[in-house]
Amino acid sequence: MLAQCGCERHRHNRKFGIGGNSSYLASFGQGCMLVEGNRLSSELMSNRKISGAILASCWTVVNPILLAMKVLIDMGWRERLDWAVAGIIEGAQWLALPLILLLFLQWPLRDFFKSYSREANDLAQILFALFVAVSITAATRAGTHLAADSMARRYSPRLRHILMKVGTLVGLVPWALFILISSYPTVVSSLRSHEAFPDTANPGYFVIKLALWIMAVTILMQALVDLARPLPQDSA
Repeated sequence: MLAQCGCERHRHNRKFGIGGNSSYLASFGQGCMLVEGNRLSSELMSNRKISGAILASCWTVVNPILLAMKVLIDMGWRERLDWAVAGIIEGAQWLALPLILLLFLQWPLRDFFKSYSREANDLAQILFALFVAVSITAATRAGTHLAADSMARRYSPRLRHILMKVGTLVGLVPWALFILISSYPTVVSSLRSHEAFPDTANPGYFVIKLALWIMAVTILMQALVDLARPLPQDSA
């Protein structure tokens, strides 16, 4: 009985072309696998191109940073310190633009808008404190401090450089250290409490006191650079 049913089913499959097309089905499966493989290969190549573009963009950004780090490593400690002071001064000089803008805006904010004039004034005070803290060292580097040099201008460059080092060691360094030590309780207390402006209660007053330390630290940094700078040779 089972054998007869099997024979009938075999004849039925052969009549309608079923079972005899196994090679066709195998070829069709191989074709599908080939198409899918080509699609995966194209996607992989596309992903590789995107990854390569991303890596190239990242390298364009990272390469200058690595070169700058290499230059800093090759520098001596005096060159690195001098580079840091120059960077601080270069960044602080841009504070003059928002400072001027805020001082200008106080009048229209007070008379026309009737608001935010005190906030503008407080923010201007913060920027002014930071600007002045760095400007002293900037004037030292530029040699624009007021000085009575009617006699010193006759000295040789080597002797003038020695006098500058003596003045730095005897005057600037002790004064900067005195500022750091004497203002320690006041500055630390203001930083811990995030002291606000006493008149307006606006935040940020502690930055003005912190600017005192910034001034002293930049003066000490520049003093170290000047003390370590080699003496010039007198002209024959």
